[in-house]
Amino acid sequence: MDSTIHQRQITVDEYYQMGAHGIIGPEERTQLIEGQILKMSPVGSEHAAIVDVINRLLQGQVGDSAIVRIQNPLHLSEISEPEPDVLVVRSRDDYYRSEHPGPKNVLLLIEVAKESLRFDTTVKMRLYAQAGIPRYVVVDVGNRTLIDHRHPNIPAGEYDLVEELHPGQQISFDLLGTALPVESLLLK
Repeated sequence: MDSTIHQRQITVDEYYQMGAHGIIGPEERTQLIEGQILKMSPVGSEHAAIVDVINRLLQGQVGDSAIVRIQNPLHLSEISEPEPDVLVVRSRDDYYRSEHPGPKNVLLLIEVAKESLRFDTTVKMRLYAQAGIPRYVVVDVGNRTLIDHRHPNIPAGEYDLVEELHPGQQISFDLLGTALPVESLLLK
């Protein structure tokens, strides 16, 4: 008897069918990563507050030139559809009503991390780099730093430029045409 265990990856379409048939309930917080359904941790008050602050800062800066999406799906591939905390995408008249944005639509992606820091800086970083996401920022709540990933190296699944930023420094976003104090994204 073969004792090898074989896992089967599910597709985004199958994932949505599971939701439509009640296999995954509407109250469950899940995301599809590399064909695996992963439960997401509950959103704590500090995490929610930081996401709200970032949303307000970005909305005020991008205006109508882009769309800021909060904890909504990003269609990376047929087997991966994460729900990043903050996603800034190219503006579209239909606000992506007909489909979730894909990598080519992304201008900036931000994850707020405390317990998920290791996952966000390894698994998700690799997925985002392989998909060609141009700018990926991790808000490291525990260490009060930002980890800024730029210039995706698609074949290697990593970013060529990774910079750790601390309070007292600034982070600049080309799409905003301005720099923001690091502490403004960390709730001082």
